[in-house]
Amino acid sequence: METYPDPDDIRKNTADILKALTVDNIPERHGFREELASLKNCINDDEYCYMTFYETGYAFLKALLRTRLRLKRTDPAHSLLPLISSSVEALRAQLKENEAYVRLLIGMDAVSRWTGPLFCFAALMILILVGTVFAHVWF
Repeated sequence: METYPDPDDIRKNTADILKALTVDNIPERHGFREELASLKNCINDDEYCYMTFYETGYAFLKALLRTRLRLKRTDPAHSLLPLISSSVEALRAQLKENEAYVRLLIGMDAVSRWTGPLFCFAALMILILVGTVFAHVWF
């Protein structure tokens, strides 16, 4: 059975990632406060916008990767490295879920584009069939 990505789950899981990173003033100390705030605003909006999530999510991921690289260079045994690394992996997973959601929407749009002409063609075939039956009976 195929499972479909749920935007509410994407928002909830991303909020959990952000909540884990906001402890102990981590964003202020390591310089990714703006990216974190924009991603929080994106997931707190009433309507889920996958494109805004894509843009802000990748900006936040880039900031996290920069921070992780900086910490690895200065102090390879830093206590925040496991938290940041796990957050990077979790955020990548959420961005992949978002991509799957977009692909689902594109697939639904492609199917719905063909649904109208398909039903019109079926109706036309039924009318032709009924017309030939009536023509055969009438004449």
